[in-house]
Amino acid sequence: MTKVLIVDDEMLVRVGIKSLIDWEKHGFEIVGFASDGKEALDVIKKTLPDIILTDIVMPGMDGIELIRQVRSRYPFISILVLSCYNDFSYVKEAMKLGAEDYLLKLSIKPDELVALLKETAIKNSKKQKNMNMSYLPAIYDTLIDEKQRAEAICLLIAGNPEGKKILREQNIMDFDMDTVESAVVVIKMHKKGQPDGSRRVLEDSVMNLAANVLKEITKVHIVKYRDSEFVAITSLRCGKNHLSIEDIEESCRDLTNRISNVLNIFISIGISDAFIGLDNVKNAYRNASIAVSMSFFRSPGCVFSYRTLHSDNTNSNKKYDRLKELEGRLYSRIRSIDYNSTKKLFEELFSLINRIKPSIDNCKQIILSLAGVVCDLLEERGVNINSIPIQKEMLYSTVSDIEFISDGKEWLESILNGYFEKIKDAGVQYRPEIKKLIDYIHENYPEDITLSWASNYVNISENHLSSLFKKETGKNFIKYLEECRIDKAAILLRETNLPSYEIAIRVGYDNINYFGRVFKKVTGKSPRKYRGDYRRFVQEKSE
Repeated sequence: MTKVLIVDDEMLVRVGIKSLIDWEKHGFEIVGFASDGKEALDVIKKTLPDIILTDIVMPGMDGIELIRQVRSRYPFISILVLSCYNDFSYVKEAMKLGAEDYLLKLSIKPDELVALLKETAIKNSKKQKNMNMSYLPAIYDTLIDEKQRAEAICLLIAGNPEGKKILREQNIMDFDMDTVESAVVVIKMHKKGQPDGSRRVLEDSVMNLAANVLKEITKVHIVKYRDSEFVAITSLRCGKNHLSIEDIEESCRDLTNRISNVLNIFISIGISDAFIGLDNVKNAYRNASIAVSMSFFRSPGCVFSYRTLHSDNTNSNKKYDRLKELEGRLYSRIRSIDYNSTKKLFEELFSLINRIKPSIDNCKQIILSLAGVVCDLLEERGVNINSIPIQKEMLYSTVSDIEFISDGKEWLESILNGYFEKIKDAGVQYRPEIKKLIDYIHENYPEDITLSWASNYVNISENHLSSLFKKETGKNFIKYLEECRIDKAAILLRETNLPSYEIAIRVGYDNINYFGRVFKKVTGKSPRKYRGDYRRFVQEKSE
């Protein structure tokens, strides 16, 4: 009897196929049913069918992933695909992965099913005769080892001691990490240049190609740790030869070239320093991750080693203060509709970012804040924003997806250009006296700025300035100053861990209680709640 497994998420389809023909009469035995790929793998492990009839589109593990895993683990099993008329692109992918043939499940005829099953059974019999089937009993042990090893490596990376315990007790690594020098390699797949709808296939291809290339020079174990991120643990000993980090770098450069040429996609790679011991895997992974993150400031296809990253802490606080100063001045120039100064400060800001390389989160926060300011200003002035490349509700997800600082700069620059064009078209322009005062407020907001002082500064009487300021900005002078200070306070609450009392002083409030009342009046939340809500929002978005 030829054993058959039927896999489909619809019970009626499974029952319908079972009742379509007399299976035993034609020499077939249905050894099981499954509603998705994961359930099918459990049944396969127990029954080892000769033929699998599987649907493609299923919840959980779909048919494509099932075929991929069956071809890898059980090459002696033949696969027939059950498809619908609109599944043709999936059918093509299934055939590429090794499916024998396909049937349209909504129009299966009994004689056609029998003919295809018999043809497949004959091919399967010949295939199995040509294979060395003696290895079958060892398949389970190999699968268990691979699964345990992958799980243990992921636990090690996360710093879970259970991973170390599994590897030491089960002895399932190809080299002894407690005595042999190793290195961690982090491989990051970039979305840039990636064709739509092919991520899963590409991830498998990248992982297999990476394993093959690295195995050309040493022993390696590679796992998928996160979406589009793979981690390889490589031995720095190959036989009697000792490999250096430079050798791993060379092999990784070869890998980036092969993946670019063969798959036409981009990856970046980070390499840790050499280390010995399972206890050091987590730290090595952290260092390799820091190294690969440098691709944010470069371009895809680069290889970075942690050993080559020199942290220049000279005047680091001054550099970050300069960054915050430039960001604040840029806000001011955007608000006062000063195109030339905005352009100059914009270039200066990104030049400094590329030079000091702050954290990626910090860079994205700057981009997000500036884009948010543009949205707020356009809404404040009643200008339609649909024709510029920005949607306020999509700001966070758009900025989160930025993979390179050059892309973030280009995107933000297009938003700023659209902003100035819209403002120009709407005829929005401040009088010179009001523009001068607004510029001063945004650069000197912590100072004791009163309407009396402001009238002297622009040489206009208090009453006339108060009336003119409201007419030009839509807000009275005190409200405008308060909102400017609270905007700056909100940035500090989002981007720093400074206590509220220090933030209050930095933005011009000596009394913490008064600061809290003004902050809540402007934002609707206390400073503490504002910071907490923002951090929860960021965490939810990143999960």
